[in-house]
Amino acid sequence: MKPPVVLAVLIGTLLLACSSAAPAPAEPTPNIGATVEARI
Repeated sequence: MKPPVVLAVLIGTLLLACSSAAPAPAEPTPNIGATVEARI
């Protein structure tokens, strides 16, 4: 496989792993800045 394809697959896998490991809270947060900072 080409290096860019491998890199894209690795980044996609890491993003999926991070998003599933830290689920968003059930109630929506009115302050979108706090929500973004909490996910980083």
